[in-house]
Amino acid sequence: MRAFLVRRPIDGDLCFDELHVHNCGLIQIHGWQRHCSTRPLSNLSLYVNGEPIPIFQIYRYERPDVPDALPSGLCLEADLGPQVVRSLELLWEDCSIIAAQNLQIECYEPHYHNLRRGEEVLARKDVYCFGPPNSNVHPEIAAIAVCLRPVVLDFGCGIGAMIRTLIANGIEARGIEIDRPAINEGLAAEMRPRVTLYDGSFPVPFGDKTFESVICSEVLEHIPQYETALGEMARICRGQVFITVPDMSTIPLLHKHSVVPWHLLEATHVNFFNQTSLEKLLKKYFRSVEFYRIGPCEINGTSYRESLAALCSVG
Repeated sequence: MRAFLVRRPIDGDLCFDELHVHNCGLIQIHGWQRHCSTRPLSNLSLYVNGEPIPIFQIYRYERPDVPDALPSGLCLEADLGPQVVRSLELLWEDCSIIAAQNLQIECYEPHYHNLRRGEEVLARKDVYCFGPPNSNVHPEIAAIAVCLRPVVLDFGCGIGAMIRTLIANGIEARGIEIDRPAINEGLAAEMRPRVTLYDGSFPVPFGDKTFESVICSEVLEHIPQYETALGEMARICRGQVFITVPDMSTIPLLHKHSVVPWHLLEATHVNFFNQTSLEKLLKKYFRSVEFYRIGPCEINGTSYRESLAALCSVG
């Protein structure tokens, strides 16, 4: 984001004093207008790279530095879409009141862009939805997974991203996944012989101690019968089970910033874990449990890690 601090009064009742260009393509022009002002905001025009950009919404907010009977703070917003901003100018009745040249601000199409401009009222499932099966493995998860002894079963393998990573590292691997359209459409031909597709019921179709190791990465939070699933992992494994889940304890950590990590709100998450609850749960099924944290992030100076990881040894 680039911010420009300006002081451009139109008269004693209308002033613009700050402009922000966000990398998601949003431009915000801040100022104030007293409610007694008769100046029409339609006299404003915005140009980016010499081209006119429509101001699509205007709202007011509290400005303690500008006393008035009602909130007098003013914000004008425009959406650029993906482009590089090289120049920017705000005009009032064809007179330049804010101008910036020789810029190089790259703007991109933001994720979930429909949440800014969509005209429909959305339901929860429309916002906290879920996407296609993951085609990549987080490098921190992969670094631990490749230390497991084969044969490894990926419990909830999606379209086989972890299997492919393990095989690339010379580790024999298999997978199990619920038979559903998204999996059938995304599963590559070379993965099909390695993946058992089934109806999602328990017990899973493997004998006791079939695998040396089991991975269950970002899956347990989706399974209503999570204790049954853990019991099954312990049953079919001889050695170690590696589990990762989103970390619920990031919510109180980030509360002061009014932030909840987006992934925690995903529509198909039905279980929420912190390290204390997960450790208590895992010790019912495994002889020992060692914890890791993965996915480093930072918001407004607060550092955290997105997910819990546990390496469990079967008794």
